Amino acid sequence: MDKNNNKIIELQISNATLFSLSMYRFGDSVQGDLDEIETSANKSLMKLHKRLFCIRTENGELAECPQWKNVKSVFGKLNAEIAKRSSPLFTYNAGCRRLRRGLRLINLDCVESIETLIKEYQEKMETALDEFAVVYKSLKEVAKQELNGQFDAADYPSIETIRSRFGITWSYLPFGLPPNLPKEVLEREMKATIESNKATAEECRIALRTGLLSLVEHLQAVLMPDAETGKKKRFFASNLEKIAEFSSLLKFTDMTNDVELKEIADKAKALVEGANVKEVRDGKLTETLTKGAEQIAIQLRSMVGEVKGRKFNLTD
Repeated sequence: MDKNNNKIIELQISNATLFSLSMYRFGDSVQGDLDEIETSANKSLMKLHKRLFCIRTENGELAECPQWKNVKSVFGKLNAEIAKRSSPLFTYNAGCRRLRRGLRLINLDCVESIETLIKEYQEKMETALDEFAVVYKSLKEVAKQELNGQFDAADYPSIETIRSRFGITWSYLPFGLPPNLPKEVLEREMKATIESNKATAEECRIALRTGLLSLVEHLQAVLMPDAETGKKKRFFASNLEKIAEFSSLLKFTDMTNDVELKEIADKAKALVEGANVKEVRDGKLTETLTKGAEQIAIQLRSMVGEVKGRKFNLTD
């Protein structure tokens, strides 16, 4: 990487903020009583947990309540959306690279859209809880029958109590050091912070380039017939949508003003946005997409270079 690129990276990383997101919910699994269970195993080596919210399906099997499953899925979906719009944070100390779990990097220009996104999912959570409240009483009856001696009414508080156990909290944390540190310590930490920011910025840049490359290479792979049978592989709309989405979200995830990546991402988006899934499956666009994807992959490989021993996951 040349000096000009280094300068760009140093400046651009300052346009980011640290972001922390916490989500909490009512637990749907509680400890059971092993004394109620007969087994030849040593019970001191075992644990027993009860699932609280299940229904009896039409074929007679027990399954997780779909309304409860939907409540929990809100958190998973929000996590995924935040991950798409941010970058993981790595720290460096004595040559060691560590992932800082619970903290992510967010572009300051995108804070307003992050706020809107979280509020949207708070509303979705409330709606999902409303739907769960409708079936809550019946779930207690199913549990009472199915758990038998393991049933404990205390595991099923009021629906208001369950609602109160759900929440989303988040905060933005600035980069920086306490100014009242001893001079020697402050100088040492400032130097370490500068180097860490450079390394973090480089990680972000390579991760994004590698991320787009993996999407394009996957598109190439599904366009090719199966090596053993020669048959066409199943093609889904998501093979195109994920590439277009990557380009649209680049304004959130790019912390280093990567002009080269923006150019190639726009080219990839233009390639897939004009593609019709039915025509791809019929083979009408296979050649066009294959050639376009190959050209883009070649460019991305030259941009990524040889990155040994590193694996990047944009969703952390």
